[in-house]
Amino acid sequence: MKRIFIWASPRNMSTAFMYSFAQRNDTCVIDEPHYGHYLKVNNPNHPGKEEILKSVETNGQTINQEILAYTSNKKIIFIKNMAHHVSDLDMGFLSNFYNIFLTRDPKLMIASYIKKAPHVSLKDTGYKDQYELLKMLIDKSSNPIVIDSNRLLKNPENILKKLCAHCEIPFSKRMLYWNKGPIKEDGMWAKYWYKNVHNSTGFIPYQKKEVTTNSKYIPLVKECNYYYKSMLEHSL
Repeated sequence: MKRIFIWASPRNMSTAFMYSFAQRNDTCVIDEPHYGHYLKVNNPNHPGKEEILKSVETNGQTINQEILAYTSNKKIIFIKNMAHHVSDLDMGFLSNFYNIFLTRDPKLMIASYIKKAPHVSLKDTGYKDQYELLKMLIDKSSNPIVIDSNRLLKNPENILKKLCAHCEIPFSKRMLYWNKGPIKEDGMWAKYWYKNVHNSTGFIPYQKKEVTTNSKYIPLVKECNYYYKSMLEHSL
């Protein structure tokens, strides 16, 4: 059984990526298994936090054990994650699996994020945690790859074909489209964060966005840019 992990920063097409893999007949998907752990340890001001904490596993090591023990009648397990959800955990076991890092221009990501949670820190963005996790995996020679969301939206089929080749699985055109609405694998937090994906039927065609950054977020954008550009050195 093949395990594929995607490590994203928030507001970054990761849910669409999960929906894409959910269309495959040979794949089961898992939605952000470490979210409860992150909420418990870091206590961010996220919508629905108390409801989520009461409903999911919050011990990070237990979650890791459950992921490794998880079995399915499908050939592939696709696990969608946020890198900052696991920054305090030993994730060395990841070097045995396929790891994909999904990143986005910080100016665009932060502009989207503050619509949901206006008090945003470097930790909330996940860029530093993505970079550090990527570096750890490179040091272990596990050959992770990075995908920039703009390049993905410009040519989803081409990027998905390259990704599938990297993960040694066949590409399926089913990955390009899905039905409107939620899927059963959505985390219970979907009602707060997944509106755009629920209204979509595939990857939204690329459109260049002009975003004006509020002056109070400019230092954060600059800090995130360092990690973003460093990750792009390893992109498809």
